[in-house]
Amino acid sequence: MKKQNKIYDCLIIGAGPAGLSAAIYLKRASVDVAVLEMGPIGGKTNYISIVNNYLGLNNSFGPDLAMKFYEHAQANKIEFIADEVTTVTKSKDLFVITSQDDEIYYAKSIIVASGSLEKKLDLPKADIFEHKGVSYCAICDGPLYKNKDVAVIGGGNSALEEALYLSRIVNKVYLIHRRDEFRADEGIVNEVKKQKNIEVLYSSLVTALFGDTKLEAIEINGKNRIDVSALFPYIGLIPNTNFLKFDNLCNKDGYILINNNGETIVEGLFAAGDVANGPMKQIVTASADGAIASKGVLNYLQNKKWFLIAIRMFYLMLLIIIIVLSIIV
Repeated sequence: MKKQNKIYDCLIIGAGPAGLSAAIYLKRASVDVAVLEMGPIGGKTNYISIVNNYLGLNNSFGPDLAMKFYEHAQANKIEFIADEVTTVTKSKDLFVITSQDDEIYYAKSIIVASGSLEKKLDLPKADIFEHKGVSYCAICDGPLYKNKDVAVIGGGNSALEEALYLSRIVNKVYLIHRRDEFRADEGIVNEVKKQKNIEVLYSSLVTALFGDTKLEAIEINGKNRIDVSALFPYIGLIPNTNFLKFDNLCNKDGYILINNNGETIVEGLFAAGDVANGPMKQIVTASADGAIASKGVLNYLQNKKWFLIAIRMFYLMLLIIIIVLSIIV
């Protein structure tokens, strides 16, 4: 392991909207901060086709919005470290972060903004067909299936938004949902229903995948076979918290428990965005979470600073008393 001598005031894990928002606020407050991120800057925003619920930027192309986030961070001279975090522990008052590149980083405080991962399809051959017909990113792989038939699994905003995006590229989209109604916003549902090349299959489950070297067809409810060239599952998210080595930090679903200030049960450790137990998983709420967590960090560092000053003053006064007493005696 290669130890970094530098001790950061704050290290942020994740460069999505939450992490970047926190970094900008902290940098503007003259905090020595850096962002650890192995993936693309902007996080999941890079994989969203159209963002139409972010104030002031209606109908933004996801990757374009992610680029704006990056440019804003660059304008504030945010330090980025391209590395993947493997463990986070705490030794006395310092956090110790180890990485995939065998580096060790130290920080007085941490903001975990590592987001979430798409839940993988739990079916035979799903792992074999990944990148060979099974994809978790429509904006990445959708153009590969131009004028072909594809399927999307899910009933939330993400599934419907990506079905709409695919409908402009492919021949036909089968939108497969296990319930008899969608959980998505009414406006998106209405848009989906208007598209002639989107066929909605309610109360349906994909029960099997067919193909030799790539996906060729899917089975619905154990009986109906549909020929498709690709399948895009949007069946839920898993918070990215495996690297955190603290007890009772997360709830039963793996999301980090925080209070209204972004604080966790571990002193100096904050969380923001999709990885936390907030009620919404949106770009706008992630950005707000980052700002709130940054304020928490500022308060924490300031309190620590005054505590250390008080300790030093105490020992100084104690030393003076000892010297005075030694002179008198």
